[in-house]
Formats: sequence, C-alpha cells, structure tokens
Amino acid sequence: MTSAMSRWAGPAAGSLAISNTGNLPLTLTGFSLPGSDFGYSSPPGAIAPGGSANLTLSFTPTAPGARAATLTISSNDPDEGPTDVALTGFGTTAPSAGRQTLQGTAGLAERFVYTALGQANGIIKTFTPGQDVLDVSALLAAIPYTGTDPFADGTLVLTERRGSTYVSLDPDGRAGPKVAVTLTQLQGVPVAGLVRARDIAWGPP
Repeated sequence: MTSAMSRWAGPAAGSLAISNTGNLPLTLTGFSLPGSDFGYSSPPGAIAPGGSANLTLSFTPTAPGARAATLTISSNDPDEGPTDVALTGFGTTAPSAGRQTLQGTAGLAERFVYTALGQANGIIKTFTPGQDVLDVSALLAAIPYTGTDPFADGTLVLTERRGSTYVSLDPDGRAGPKVAVTLTQLQGVPVAGLVRARDIAWGPP
C-alpha cells in the first residue's frame, strides 16, 4: 500500500491517493486521525490489484502557523502493518498584512493549496517542479472564474525576478480594470523550470 502526502495553506480540502501495488485485493479496515486540524470522509473500502482510490481530506486549522497530524491507515495487507501518513499544513485562517512563509519537507510530494486572497503575498521556500503542486483551483472557483485558460487571458500571471517565480492573480483578467495580486513566490524556481499543466492546478477543484 502506498500513499501521497499534502501540505496546505488553509482552510482547504483535498484528497489522499491510496494505491494497491500488490496482486490481491486490498481492504482498508480502519482510519485513525487524532486532533482537530485535519479530518477525513468517504473512506474507500476495497482496492483492486494495481488500482487506487482517494480518501477525502480537509484542513481546518485551529490556530495560525504550522500544523501537523498523522493519519494511520489499517488494512489486510499481510506484509505491512498500519501505515502512517504525515499531514502538514499552515494555518492562515485570517487575512494578514505580513508575508506568509511555507517551508515544505524535502523529498516529499506536497500540494500547496490557496483558497482565499487573504493568503496572498506569500513565499514557498521549497517548491520542487515535477514533484510539488501549487493548487489555486478553489481560489479561481471563488472569483468565480469562467474562462478556459487563466494563463492565456491574464487571470494567472507568472513573472520572474532574481531567479524566482512570482504567481499573481488578476480577478478580471488582462482586459479588466482590477489590479493583479501576487499570491506567492516560488523561491529559487525560474519560470522556465515550471510546466503549467503539471505544476499548477487551477481547476475545477
């Protein structure tokens, strides 16, 4: 059994992919998630060999700053005991005039989720293209965005300064009167190092 981990700026919602890499059906027999910052729903039952299923997760931080929890998944896998999955998040429950700094964990595939403009003016210090994902789908849905390509119409803008990519959101696109807001800086990541379709999820959520 394998799984993937997410890091969120919250509150946010997402999913955890659980894969069956064995040759027999995998039955998930229990889930344990202490604490109140993270929650789960719609747990999958059985997963066919070579298949995968998603566990719906939510992050509702009870305080600002770094938050963490461990999700324990039990199954009928004869070769492994219960599997622990580290969940980390950064509580941004209220708009802040200061810069939000997110520090991920090297080597782990992480998903940085932005859901409100109150989380803008941030910096992600450990974004790895091809491994991590910047997810702005919920934020675009809240505008609401009705276009087909937010990069083409100027709703999402990538600019580079001193070797780092700045991701900005212009709520009414290039043609409207509103001013773009910088969501976050991907520190040390040049624009040329990003593949938009792979590294930036914009919707629908």
